[in-house]
Amino acid sequence: MKHDQNYEYDIALSFAGEDRNYVEETAKFLQKFGYKVFYDKYEIANLWGKNLYTHLQDIYFKKAKYTVMFISQHYRDKLWTNHERESAQARALSEKVEYILPARFDDTAVPGLLPTINYIDLGSYTPEKFADVIKEKVGKVHRQEFFPKESLDRFYHFMDVKKEDEQLYIYQTSHYIFQLLLETTPDERFVLLQSALHTEHDSLPDSIIIKLSHLGRLTSLSKDKIIKIFEKLYGLYVVGGIIEKQTKYNRKEEYIEIITGLPTDDYEDNITGIFVGIIDFLSSHLCPHCVEKAFEIIDFSELSSITGFSKEIY
Repeated sequence: MKHDQNYEYDIALSFAGEDRNYVEETAKFLQKFGYKVFYDKYEIANLWGKNLYTHLQDIYFKKAKYTVMFISQHYRDKLWTNHERESAQARALSEKVEYILPARFDDTAVPGLLPTINYIDLGSYTPEKFADVIKEKVGKVHRQEFFPKESLDRFYHFMDVKKEDEQLYIYQTSHYIFQLLLETTPDERFVLLQSALHTEHDSLPDSIIIKLSHLGRLTSLSKDKIIKIFEKLYGLYVVGGIIEKQTKYNRKEEYIEIITGLPTDDYEDNITGIFVGIIDFLSSHLCPHCVEKAFEIIDFSELSSITGFSKEIY
């Protein structure tokens, strides 16, 4: 089992019911950060009817990237927490990596957990602060089709937008772009991304303009294939049309002009500038491969300081 594989959960929480209040608050913050968290109250329908013995064994042995173990006297004495602990310890032993992240409410000794293993003293942390520590430890994860629920504060800063009404417009428009991308294929997203990355910047913010032959080389797609892609995108209010421009060598070249809009006939609802702004933001914070990955899986987490992880670059 490889530690960098795709897991069903980023973090599994193992705890005794008597400690639920603290754990539940921690789980709320972890969800807010955008992590996939195994916490029993989030799994009521999924757990219904399952053989809990084998299902929980699967969770703590192979389906989570990390297990946070909330240790207390109650934790040591419970049948189910011992089953979860043994499954997690079997995984840690087989991988020889930092998989179990122990946190203590008290000094209760737990079988198989060496006293030399460093732990977090929960008496020194609120659930929010402890969730911050978990976030720092777990780090960035790829979030499939993810849009931050909180404000896009990092993107507002990048776009130099300070007024609340303008920030609301940016948020709503960015969410619309996210929804638009959910309806596209990987090929369509890749063509849109390359078009925006390599546009002639004097055409912004009204449109994206790129030489058709250049876009073909960037995407390894034929002219006909590119045109067909934009014909399909037309229903999503992404208009791509062929224009001819005179080059400095007095030669005509074919370009494609792309305009992204909201579902209205109003010309004022051209949102191409915001679409390109999102790509420019990602490009200034992430490596080229990571930008492509973010667009491939439609991960907008970097736009918010709550869910983002990359270093600030302004």
